[in-house]
Amino acid sequence: MSKTEIKYGNLKVKLNWLYEAIITTCNVNLAIKEITYNAAPMGVIFPDSDHIIIRPFLTTNTYRNIQCYGCAGINFSNNISLFYKTAIKTSEISQNDFITSKKKKIPLLKDSITRFVVVTEKMEVNESENRARILFKIKEFENVDSNVEPYTRGYFAVLESIIHYTRVNILMENNPEKGKKLINNILEYDNFIKRVYPNSDLEKIMNEIVFNITNME
Repeated sequence: MSKTEIKYGNLKVKLNWLYEAIITTCNVNLAIKEITYNAAPMGVIFPDSDHIIIRPFLTTNTYRNIQCYGCAGINFSNNISLFYKTAIKTSEISQNDFITSKKKKIPLLKDSITRFVVVTEKMEVNESENRARILFKIKEFENVDSNVEPYTRGYFAVLESIIHYTRVNILMENNPEKGKKLINNILEYDNFIKRVYPNSDLEKIMNEIVFNITNME
């Protein structure tokens, strides 16, 4: 194996490449005694075999939860609908979609290929970018499914649209020009999906994303 690659069971990643995962955390809500969980798609980087880096926006629940508890779950999945459901809150993800890690009781997604349990080692805040850089130490990982299938171009287009959608609201407030570029990118992906994957689940997801964008306040 190349020195630029790491293998965790059946999952192979390249150092310093950006991968899309779903971050799971315990919600901070002192008014409610029952523990609830949050899940959000986010880019992750493996700088070495022992660490993972994320860069959440400071206004997100993910950042607030990690700031409070100092831990998270990092979930890899080939289920595009799971990315969609955790990114766009029109259909809230059920608490039944979670399990907890054996040792630290950190929330993880049942429907994932590989799951990591991580704890915060270092956190840096960049106020000008409204983002934090969080360096996690990997404590546990588990391979759930050995059959990892690569995304088609259609899955890539929908995944990119979901990721863009999660950033549009913030950017339209702080950087409208960049926000409009993301919207245009989403519309281009929508045209592609309609042309190549008509009447598919991918088109249904894109239809709802475009509907939500056109009805933003």
